[in-house]
Parts: sequence; structure tokens; C-alpha cells
Amino acid sequence: MRRAAHLVVLAALAGGCNPIEAPSGAHALRFPDEDACAEVELPDASFPAALTVEAWVRADEAPPAGVHPLVVWNGAFALWEDADGVGTFGEDTPGGLGASAPTDWMDGELHHVAATWDGSTSSLYLDGERLAFHEGTAIGVEPAPRIQIGCWGAKEAHRGIIDEVRLSSTVRYADDFDRPEAPFEPDDATLHLWHLDEGEGAVSLDEAHAADVALDGVEWADFDLSEAIAP
Repeated sequence: MRRAAHLVVLAALAGGCNPIEAPSGAHALRFPDEDACAEVELPDASFPAALTVEAWVRADEAPPAGVHPLVVWNGAFALWEDADGVGTFGEDTPGGLGASAPTDWMDGELHHVAATWDGSTSSLYLDGERLAFHEGTAIGVEPAPRIQIGCWGAKEAHRGIIDEVRLSSTVRYADDFDRPEAPFEPDDATLHLWHLDEGEGAVSLDEAHAADVALDGVEWADFDLSEAIAP
């Protein structure tokens, strides 16, 4: 059960007051321009020995050319696509080494993007297909206590929808896999899980470890991921 639902139950049990209406869950974050950003301030900068980062993405029609970041852990890694439709998972610098391949996840369709790192080799996946890998990627070298979703510093931003972002302390995918057919649930390997489905307010909750996302210039979009990815 998601944290929003927990809040409804607790409110209903407390003092006989009327329960608070929870968000429907049929929402996602939309990044309308270069000033939009979702940021997480972490309690510490501890970085895992292995990593999986994944999210759902759908670009706006005809997004402007440029760098389109998906998830960036400052000083540790960046997952992004460039103006030529080449996706990269690697070092937190434009042009840094990592797994790179043509991805075109900014084509206006809904895509599941995933990347893994086993302590040495980084891999990049699109809709369950392993597109590229790179050995010796320097990920997690100087992790800062900040993660950015849909933005990268003050200059680059995604254009469109991002939903259901999960970071895990394990390599969840080692080869091609079936594209997920339901939103994620937290488990023992989940570092952070942002469903990004509140639909209102300037914060989105972390279901795993309470590192909530602060939203700046980001819009709530009506979007039902469960319906969109159901078999």
C-alpha cells in the first residue's frame, strides 16, 4: 500500500474525524520548460556497491533539441539522452564515459528506461532490451547528497512526463527482460521509490526511505501508468 493510502487510514482512525481524501494515483510529473526541476536532498551520500535506476518516460511532442536528463545523482552518475537521440548511463558529466546507444526515448511514446552498474560495468536498457554496456565506468566516485529528476544542474531539463522512479542497491537486470506491467513495490533492495502520483502539492513522497522530492516549476499531469502498461 502506498504512503498516501496509509495517511487516509490513519486519519480515519484518529479521533473519529473524517478521512482525508487521498490522491487518485493517476498522475505523473511533467517538465514544461528548462526551469522545471525535481530534487531530492539525501540524509547522507552513501552509495551502494551495485545499482539499478529505472523510470518511465514520455516526451512532449516535438521537444526542443538538447540534453534531456532523466535521473542524475550529482557526483555519482547521470542517465540522459542527447540531442541526437543517444542515451547514456555513466559519469556525472556531459560526455562522461558510460553505456551509450541510440535510444530515442524522446519520441513521444511511453518507454521504460533502466540502467545497472555492478561495481564495474554499466548497462543501458530500453523497454527491456539491453542496448549497451561499458566496462570500467567510474560511477559513485564522489556522490553528493542530492538527486535530480528531470533536470541536470541549472541548464538542462527534460520535456514531458516522468513517472515511477526507482533506485535499487542491486543489479535487477542482467540481460533482456519483459517490460514491467505494473507500478513497483518496495523490497529489501529498494533504495528509493518515487511513484510521483500525488497530483497536487510541491512534494512527492519516497515510499522506501523518506527522501522526498521537492518540485520546482514542475506540473502535475493526468496520467494512469497502471492502465498504460497493463497487459
